[in-house]
Amino acid sequence: MLFVGSEGGMEREIVPRAGWAFRGVSAAPLTGRLPLSYLVAGRNLLRGAREASALISDFRADAVVGTGGYAAASTVTAALMRRMPVVIHEQNAVPGRTNRCLGRIASRVAVTFPGTERYFPKGRTVLTGLPIRPDMTTADDGEGRRLFGLRPDSRVLLVHGGSQGAVALNRAVLGAVADLLKSGLEVVHLTGHRGYEEVLQTSGELVHQGYHPMPYTEDIRYAYACADLVLGRAGASTLAETTAWGLPMILVPYPWACSDHQTANAVAMADAGAAEWVRDRDLTPAEVVERVTRLMADDETRSRMAAASERVGRTSADERVADLVCDALGRPYVVGAPKSPAASPSRALPKR
Repeated sequence: MLFVGSEGGMEREIVPRAGWAFRGVSAAPLTGRLPLSYLVAGRNLLRGAREASALISDFRADAVVGTGGYAAASTVTAALMRRMPVVIHEQNAVPGRTNRCLGRIASRVAVTFPGTERYFPKGRTVLTGLPIRPDMTTADDGEGRRLFGLRPDSRVLLVHGGSQGAVALNRAVLGAVADLLKSGLEVVHLTGHRGYEEVLQTSGELVHQGYHPMPYTEDIRYAYACADLVLGRAGASTLAETTAWGLPMILVPYPWACSDHQTANAVAMADAGAAEWVRDRDLTPAEVVERVTRLMADDETRSRMAAASERVGRTSADERVADLVCDALGRPYVVGAPKSPAASPSRALPKR
């Protein structure tokens, strides 16, 4: 398996660190609506497609899976031009422009949320859920508490603003955290790298009283393991991980996401009974205190939300997507086949 992404994206560091081969292609987002913007985007797409086509040839790939975004667009376009099997995976409840366009001509389309099928061709679209790391749900509560320095019997709020963090969420939590700690809770707050210094400077002595801010953690599964409630954005990966753990949620969708897809994600979770949601503009410290303390004090409601979250979670999404890829190739998929991050020696790319 070869991962192809943006030359300047965070995947350049994350993927090799996980033990997988990675190559970057030229990619840039479409900005604005002027004709010049579309010309520039078209030029970047063609340049990226040429680079991706060379990678496909070098790797002797049999199929391509596209997950949306401008980096995937180049690779999927190259695969379609070579008449290769292409599977599109749409993470969000409302598809982005790239997947909405390419999904019309892809071999198969996988979707994460019920109802998203309506955006894609019937007969080629399957509800799979979003794959998460196989070890994501293998952490222990006690290990998590030791890792984050939590008391053994406390109730824990996990605040998770996504990989980049969320300024509005960080500031609302900072304004609320003193009251949350007074109610007996502990707070594990993943601030994002950009917001960490502000949070650390503002929180003062609270970091010694049950407030645990950190910019990021590679061990987020341990944070989920000891959490009783999650407060965070409504990105697809966050939701897939949280529902895999069967945790109740308070969601604050990022309002400027493409096609407002995070709001659609949050509404889907709320409709399923797994979450409450609040608009970013309405998120105040008082709102955080009210919602968190109310849910933490109501075991019955939180338990009902947790059961709904568990029902929504799809921990076998990886096998469903693998089955779809094999179906596009006309090959049977064997459940339980070896899963190794090492690429086949015959397909290894030269180091560059």
